Amino acid sequence: MMIYKNGRNIILNVPNAIADRAVLKEAQVLDLADIGIKIAAHYGKPQDIEWAYRGGEFFIVQARPITTLG
Repeated sequence: MMIYKNGRNIILNVPNAIADRAVLKEAQVLDLADIGIKIAAHYGKPQDIEWAYRGGEFFIVQARPITTLG
């Protein structure tokens, strides 16, 4: 997992106690899905989206066409 600490990104092993725990709440998943739908509509086709979440807000880092679809 990657966390932001002391002004930089740090990569850590995910502790076993939380490895199978959902990270996003259902409402956040729905918000992210809505963002994905809007991005796909903007580009006219599905997109592979990279995103980040901080302070209660999603940030889209990158969007590009999905190349693995037949």
